[in-house]
Amino acid sequence: MWVKWNGSKYTTILLGLLIVALIMLPCSFASAQKDDNFSITLAQNTLNTCYSVAKEAEAAGANITSLQETLNTAGLLLSRAELSNAQSNTVLANDYAQQVQNVLADFIPHANSLRDTASQMQQTNFLLNLGSIAGAFGVVGASLVVWFYLKTKAPKLKIDLSRFKVIFFVIVAILTLFVASPAVQRVLVFPQTESFTEFCLLGSNQKVENYPHTVTNNGDYRIFLGISNNLGSCGYYLVQTKFRNQSLEGPDVFGQTPSTLPVLYAMNVFVADKQTVMLPIDFSFDYTIDDSTINFNYLSLNNVNIALDGHSTTWNQTTQDFYGKLVFELYLYNSALGLFEYHGRYVDLGLDLVA
Repeated sequence: MWVKWNGSKYTTILLGLLIVALIMLPCSFASAQKDDNFSITLAQNTLNTCYSVAKEAEAAGANITSLQETLNTAGLLLSRAELSNAQSNTVLANDYAQQVQNVLADFIPHANSLRDTASQMQQTNFLLNLGSIAGAFGVVGASLVVWFYLKTKAPKLKIDLSRFKVIFFVIVAILTLFVASPAVQRVLVFPQTESFTEFCLLGSNQKVENYPHTVTNNGDYRIFLGISNNLGSCGYYLVQTKFRNQSLEGPDVFGQTPSTLPVLYAMNVFVADKQTVMLPIDFSFDYTIDDSTINFNYLSLNNVNIALDGHSTTWNQTTQDFYGKLVFELYLYNSALGLFEYHGRYVDLGLDLVA
């Protein structure tokens, strides 16, 4: 049995299926990208929640050094996830985001345990302080009773108490201060009058020396970024890495505004109050020299390759070098607004790029 071929009919159906496939393809890609963005957003929200819990534990008097280390591990993974997402590597970005969740899986119970232990210690210290104050009053009261008792017995015993009055009350005062010392120590702790953050750039030996100013193509170099927190509570910082040549503007020192340079890489960093975190920065540049111009291919920063397409620097006739600067700007997370704000601090490393 022969079936007559209706070319027009089947052609229309095939065209229709092709159009549907073309429509669904970008939708599927957008859906996958949306899912990846969602995983990163979820990781960010988890990290923010854990940061808030860590601050609560710190406010209760807990030592949050271990929490700080866990937060920084998760923060590094989140930085990698965000960079991978920006580079359209959605699979790797999703993997990093999942690792953030894994690192922080037991964070909140651990932080709450530290908070509860610290709260109990504070209650114990409070009772101890009350006891020391009560003991001090007891010493004073008992001393007065003893003094008046001796005063009544002195004539019979033929003792001139006035000769021992100063010594007696000096001993009473010393004993009173000793008993009240736990409470006195709390009173004598001077409150912090100024909140600030120190941000510094150090050389390879973590000192203000040995800076790698002269850089060769694909040479490996190390510096350190130091962040010292004196804000009164744990700080959530963001360090944005940027690069500029002689024709681009850096941050405004007087206006306290960041530069408009594109962000190459952002690092999430957590620093507990009265603590310092040293960030090792391993970097190298891959570039080509074309007459009087250096064209950059990529920057390797802590084993992460970052494309530098469009970045270049030209020969400076005055200084006789190829000029470049790595710029690191510091941002502080505002929990009330739920965003990072420029903290008015930056450091940079001047580079002399050679062949």
